[in-house]
Amino acid sequence: MRLTFFSSIIIILFTFSSCQRAAWKKQTKGLKPYKKNEFWYKKFSQNPTGTLPQVGEEVRIDYTLKKGTQILDSSYDNVYPVLVQIPEDRYDNFFTKALKLMAEGDSLQLLIPAAEVPELLGQYVLEFEGEDLVTFTYKMHQIKTQANLQSEILSEQVYLDSIRLKIPELVTQFKHKTLPNIQKTASGLSYLIFDKGSGPKAINGDAVSVHYICFSDTGKIVDDSYTNMVPLSFIAGSQSLIQGWSEGTTLLSQGGKAVLFIPPNLAYGARGNGDAIAPNSWVIFFIELMDVQKK
Repeated sequence: MRLTFFSSIIIILFTFSSCQRAAWKKQTKGLKPYKKNEFWYKKFSQNPTGTLPQVGEEVRIDYTLKKGTQILDSSYDNVYPVLVQIPEDRYDNFFTKALKLMAEGDSLQLLIPAAEVPELLGQYVLEFEGEDLVTFTYKMHQIKTQANLQSEILSEQVYLDSIRLKIPELVTQFKHKTLPNIQKTASGLSYLIFDKGSGPKAINGDAVSVHYICFSDTGKIVDDSYTNMVPLSFIAGSQSLIQGWSEGTTLLSQGGKAVLFIPPNLAYGARGNGDAIAPNSWVIFFIELMDVQKK
């Protein structure tokens, strides 16, 4: 019986697919399928009876992304593990489903067809072809329960409220030259360190993330990154920022907190900054150095 061209193509595709599926079986041998083969995984449990993360809780993890045995990406190079909040089931993807399988201390190896998760492969998407499998590994470092989260949020809020009330008092003392423990750099930046920090020290060229509260020289709050919970990320020493802010960042190590009293020539100068910062006025920042990624 003669085959049509179309039939021949179907047979070739079927044979190719069968070969790919056979390769999958070999690669996933010893792994457990998740539901209807959404992915395959193997868990290495340090705490078999440990509590698994629930919706709304925050977890700290590390991960690797691999093609075969080649590591393409890894969070282990970062200073801190990755922070993830567990979403509602309707927003789940394979990544969050995998996280829900692990208690604190657990690790997990996961294989999934690369074609099904191109958006999570980022710049490495072109490393994979056809029905290649991509390997992810995860390590669960910490699970913060809702109760712990609420307690931390409340403590943080109380602390920040105290800062918002305290800084105007410090501004008044600074103006009257009665503020103790004030220090000054060669450029003219005055500063008061609350906490030097215990992590890596920021230097020019490092990628940093900083939470801040900005005050005018009257003690009025102008801007506050804590309100939207998103720190400002930039390269230390960047010319896109006012000089006093950039210099002040390099006075701290990761985790450090300080108040910067920035003179006009290191701030907005004669132009000011809209209605909030008058021309030729000082600007005061409370800053918290959240993260330092070394250049």
